[in-house]
Amino acid sequence: MKKFFLIVLLVANYAFVYASDIASLETLVNKGDAEAQLKLGLKYYFGKGVEQDYKKAFELFKKSAEQGNKTAQYNLCIVYGLGRGVEKNEDESFKWLLKSKGITKQYTPEELEFKRLQQKPKELVEWLNKRIAMGGKKYLLVLAKCYFNGHGVEKDYDKAIKLAVEADNASVESSRDFLASLPWVISKEECKKLVEPLKNAAENGCLNAQAVLGNMYATGRGVQKNYEKAYKLMLRPAQEGILTAVRDMAYYYLYAQYVKKDLDKAFEWAKKANAFNDGSAQFVMGSIYADKDFKHHDVVKAYAWYLTSFSNNGYSKNRKKLATKLKESLTYEQLVVAEALSVKLIREASKKTPSYKE
Repeated sequence: MKKFFLIVLLVANYAFVYASDIASLETLVNKGDAEAQLKLGLKYYFGKGVEQDYKKAFELFKKSAEQGNKTAQYNLCIVYGLGRGVEKNEDESFKWLLKSKGITKQYTPEELEFKRLQQKPKELVEWLNKRIAMGGKKYLLVLAKCYFNGHGVEKDYDKAIKLAVEADNASVESSRDFLASLPWVISKEECKKLVEPLKNAAENGCLNAQAVLGNMYATGRGVQKNYEKAYKLMLRPAQEGILTAVRDMAYYYLYAQYVKKDLDKAFEWAKKANAFNDGSAQFVMGSIYADKDFKHHDVVKAYAWYLTSFSNNGYSKNRKKLATKLKESLTYEQLVVAEALSVKLIREASKKTPSYKE
């Protein structure tokens, strides 16, 4: 990595070395010219026309960098990283690298260390364990992802799920999304390895893990498809307001999966799911309105909900086919009304504050 940085510096800046004579540069440097400070710094760094002096090079780079010169800022990243003309300091090196890329956010020393270690997986895992031991709950999910992906540590789904559940219990942001995504980011065969860890988590009271397991039975990911088991696993999480479970209950009643088809119940569950402004739940709502057996059957509302869903990450090829088929049955006037209604629905959905657990 050090060689790479040095090569980049040489390639990026060597053209400056013969740009001006020393006297002219020093005159401009004394006037505070940032470009001259950079060029003279390079002469001292490479020893071109002057005796090589890393300390003077550093001082000139710093003056130029503090005036906003991006190349000088990058050079400071190099000299801090290599300890040339200044004491080696990886935190300062990373800070100046961020500045050179136009990233102006002020990071705490802990945040800088965390970002720096992204390229050092084994050190990152060690650092995360120490932070968690000190009470840093926010790092639980990061460590869970390391174990799930085998990043800096041997892949271990059991540990990954235990850590993700612990993160969920600590209300760490995105921990529930991570749990819900697990069966969909690996192969069906690999999903088999998730079953026991999820069962253990569910038996220990984690409703999100129970909902994920229920979804696996509903879709046949890692287990044989079984709607009865899926429904029974999903019911409690749905009653407690877990989004994936609430949404799936609407599916079950809409498509008669294990339970008898009941569009009124499907509609009630879909309404609850829509409190989350969820694209898939919005598509379910459209499908309920599209069903001719629904007492409030309305093809215009159905298409409006489909459009709302597609604007909110609810798109899929199969859903598009259903929406297109419905669209072809609508008149021009109905399409105009549906599109206007979808705009209203999108606005209303964006203002919603979920009253259910996410």
